[in-house]
Amino acid sequence: MRYKKQLLFFIFLLFVMSAGFNTYKKMKFKYFEKQAIKSYVKWDKGSIIVFATKMLNLNPENSTSHFLIASAYNGLGNKKLAYEHYAKLKNSQIMYSVIKWCERLHETYPNISCYGEIGTAFYHNKQYNEAVKYYEKKLEKFPDSESTHTALGIVYDELLQDDKALYHFKKALEIKPNSKIAKKNLDIFEYRRRFLKSSPESELNKEVIIHLD
Repeated sequence: MRYKKQLLFFIFLLFVMSAGFNTYKKMKFKYFEKQAIKSYVKWDKGSIIVFATKMLNLNPENSTSHFLIASAYNGLGNKKLAYEHYAKLKNSQIMYSVIKWCERLHETYPNISCYGEIGTAFYHNKQYNEAVKYYEKKLEKFPDSESTHTALGIVYDELLQDDKALYHFKKALEIKPNSKIAKKNLDIFEYRRRFLKSSPESELNKEVIIHLD
């Protein structure tokens, strides 16, 4: 009987320790998430990667971590690492959780919008209609975002909707006449229209899509 009590006590102790460890992990995750959000609001790309990676180490299935890391790497121009994390967001249910996270973020920080990054995630996973939807949402709040107009031009080019693509490329250059990204994509678009009427030069476009400020 004494050994049975000792065994039960040992099992209880393991349970308490496990529960305490899980609570500690959750507290650490929340702390890293808070720091990642602060970095995202400031658009401190390096810090976003640091804290979101710590989140991912604690919860490898966390979709928000992949979204934050992909957005930051995309903003830094590291397409290879950005694609690796965008690929984790292909599932519609996963993207739904990211969208809900962004909506909660907007409630706390009404002066920012992460709809542009959501649009870029959809774009990289070739979900072009969804990309358009969220880029348009970004423009509702920031109608003079040159990079969002450029991104929309790229997506409409992929969809072979030439009139809309041209409108957004020209709008981007109207807002920021010296934008190299908008000019380069407009040149690619016009080259396709003239010489490659069958399909857009997708690979060229993908190389120049950038963070939406």
